[in-house]
Amino acid sequence: MVIPKNAANPELAHAFINFIYDPDNAAQNIAYICTVMPNKGGIAKLPKEIHENPAIIPPASVLSKSEVIRELGEHNKLYTATWDTIKATE
Repeated sequence: MVIPKNAANPELAHAFINFIYDPDNAAQNIAYICTVMPNKGGIAKLPKEIHENPAIIPPASVLSKSEVIRELGEHNKLYTATWDTIKATE
């Protein structure tokens, strides 16, 4: 999460970030949005069926074969167009 330099209420933004990263709240957020966040305390509080779901928390064997998608610069339009085509395919 980031707070813009010109945010109208940075104190409130900090309070929200602290709230969302509290382990109890993080666990609820992970369960609700079905994606992991970098919060070990929150991950530890997940129910077994979420914690063991490889679509939410991929195992190390999958992560070791994964890579971060990097900014593609001028090629980003091609990537976006290709992804739109894939999503539109039935």
